Amino acid sequence: MCCAYGCKSGYASSAKNVRGVTFHAFPVDPELRDKWIRANPRKDFIPTRFSRICSLHFQDCDFMEARRDSNKSRLKTKSEKPVRKLLKKGAVPSKFSNVPSYLQSKAVSTPRQTKKSTSSSRQKDEAKRLEELEVTFTASDDIS
Repeated sequence: MCCAYGCKSGYASSAKNVRGVTFHAFPVDPELRDKWIRANPRKDFIPTRFSRICSLHFQDCDFMEARRDSNKSRLKTKSEKPVRKLLKKGAVPSKFSNVPSYLQSKAVSTPRQTKKSTSSSRQKDEAKRLEELEVTFTASDDIS
């Protein structure tokens, strides 16, 4: 069963028992585990080793496809490759549709990696480059 707020995946009485829904355990890595806990909008939630979050709470880009059957002879006889969806490393659940707006976690913006992406810094760099170019031109001019 899914431990996300308001999710009924995995319950027998749920109409949401959709075929192809997978359940994923909380990661062992403490940093990633904390991200999962903060993403899940349940108050004071502490996951156990049995806690799972279903695939409905992840983006499609968070999954990669891996072949399930490694037997080459069976693979040649079937037209379809048996595939299973695995979570990518570092994936964090982000889709929680049954959550009131006041419980939704605020997206943490990542700091910019470079200062060159702002127009003011590009203008400063260009002005500095032009000034240096002017200095080199005037230094090479010999007016006698």
